[in-house]
Amino acid sequence: MNPGNATADNFDLSPFYNRGSKLIHYHGLANPSIATGSSVDFYKQVQRTLQSKGIDLDDLYKFYLIPGMEHCGSMPSNMEAPWYICGSSQASSIGSERLANHFHDGKGFDDGKHDALLAMIGCVENGTVPDYLVATKFHDEDELDCVVK
Repeated sequence: MNPGNATADNFDLSPFYNRGSKLIHYHGLANPSIATGSSVDFYKQVQRTLQSKGIDLDDLYKFYLIPGMEHCGSMPSNMEAPWYICGSSQASSIGSERLANHFHDGKGFDDGKHDALLAMIGCVENGTVPDYLVATKFHDEDELDCVVK
């Protein structure tokens, strides 16, 4: 299946780099829809292509693997693994609009290591990119009071 004839075979991101753009890419290791290896391979291909042009990949592209995350959010029902990084649509995927706001209430999660959007903002505005993202698992995503991991 290839909806829209989508391909990821152009690894030359130098025009993107030359515009001063930044890319944060994350992939859930529990993703049942897209093989993790495809994202790892894409990252390595981009790295090889840009190295040959003298571009340091860390100036442009940061790639994170999230162990408990499925496709962009959630986790397998038989796991209690951390997966929440305030990524796109993660709060709404579990039906909790309060979840996104919970990270910004002064409980210590309001930073680019716990929030993928804040990571991107820090990258673009300050040139700071976290070496890792901290995924979170709540005891009950409806209550949000108890962080399991």
